[in-house]
Amino acid sequence: MDGSEKITPLVIGKSAKPRCFKGINSFPTKCRSNKKAWMTTKLFNEWMPLRRNRRQYEQLTDFDRGRIIGLREAGWSNRRIGRHLGRSDMVVARCWQQWITEGRVYRR
Repeated sequence: MDGSEKITPLVIGKSAKPRCFKGINSFPTKCRSNKKAWMTTKLFNEWMPLRRNRRQYEQLTDFDRGRIIGLREAGWSNRRIGRHLGRSDMVVARCWQQWITEGRVYRR
């Protein structure tokens, strides 16, 4: 994330209509309530629906795959390679595991 994505804050309380907000018509946050004032799965999915839809697999180019394999063979850790290439360490681990088991690093 580069900061261009802005999400309105969510306020969770016990009261559905708090007295302190009685005369306010517009509020810069989203207000929700439940019995214990906890963040539930339902509240989270209402507040941030894009999180589920944005789940995408990172696609690696052949050049990146080659760099990952070369750096792993040089003794670098998955975390270090991920930081160096700007990728997740799990993407690096999957690429390396596919290389070890199948001898290839193509997309499935």
